Amino acid sequence: MSFSADQTKEIGDIVAKGVAGIEQQLTDLLAKLAVSTPGASQGSSAAPSSSSVPPPPGSATQITSPPPPAAAQSGVVNLWATPDAIADAFANQAGAPAAAVQHSPAFFPGASPSGAAATSNPLAGKNVILRFPHVEQSVLLSVLAHTIEFKQLVKLNPRFTQQTAPDQTLQLSNGQLSVVDKAVTKSFPDMNALLGSLLVYFDVLSFSLSASHGKQAGGWEHGWTLSHGASLFVQHLLQLQQSYTFVSVLQYAERFFQFRRAEMLHSHYAGWWAPDNSLMFYLHPLPPVTAVKASGSSPASQSGPNKLSGSKPRNETICTNFVKGTCTGDTCPWGRKHALPAPVVQPAKA
Repeated sequence: MSFSADQTKEIGDIVAKGVAGIEQQLTDLLAKLAVSTPGASQGSSAAPSSSSVPPPPGSATQITSPPPPAAAQSGVVNLWATPDAIADAFANQAGAPAAAVQHSPAFFPGASPSGAAATSNPLAGKNVILRFPHVEQSVLLSVLAHTIEFKQLVKLNPRFTQQTAPDQTLQLSNGQLSVVDKAVTKSFPDMNALLGSLLVYFDVLSFSLSASHGKQAGGWEHGWTLSHGASLFVQHLLQLQQSYTFVSVLQYAERFFQFRRAEMLHSHYAGWWAPDNSLMFYLHPLPPVTAVKASGSSPASQSGPNKLSGSKPRNETICTNFVKGTCTGDTCPWGRKHALPAPVVQPAKA
């Protein structure tokens, strides 16, 4: 594309005017910045030149620092922050008084939800014996040493009753023979007893892990790994209860517990996170529930003398009242056929 001399001159004039306008705007902006600067001379009336630049901020000018993390601003944890970042945000709150933990007066006497008599956690800094006073010390030691038996977990439950002697029997279910320890079923008569014992068990272990690794970088991950696995395992047992017998769920839970206990001896705590498919053969399905038909009030759902054979659907049976002449009309109110039965042919006598 080519331009004539007049077109070239016109385009040059337009560009020159645009550049001159931009230079004038920059000159005005620099003049305003020079006037607003604290170090500018008061008696000077000369306008600054286009080459002048705004001076650097004086020593009195405060440089604003970036806002603190969300955790330090309003106590709301940033969902994108890593655990170490959250810990650093709370640790760097210099001069901020530590907020006392408030508890319900029904749980800790003397505490007030209004904060008038707020108290900190009275169990802070206490040992495991004071945290779980209802559990015998020998049981606590067996939990921390990973030597406690499955049926002994009931001793962690506040509803604990005296244990019975071991009593093992053989059980045949769905063609499978298994050994059932009645002491286990007596210790855990229902799912509430089992879950109540498991929750205290995981609580004791979480305390031990958190205390052991609390001063290490990222050490809190050990306690969370176990507590999260405990939550998943409890949900898993509740789901199994809906499809399998409780006795078989107990057997599965006992074997699962024994495998995970051996893993925890080697500091592996993530085994509680997923079901163990190698132990699923212990589970026996619940017996099928027979559906009971509800009798309706309509004539078509009523059973009476018109019912001939239960093997055929209602609409394929002949209405006996029609045969007798007492049920008239094109259609039967009971949904049967208005037709005469086929004549019975007698065999010919020899």
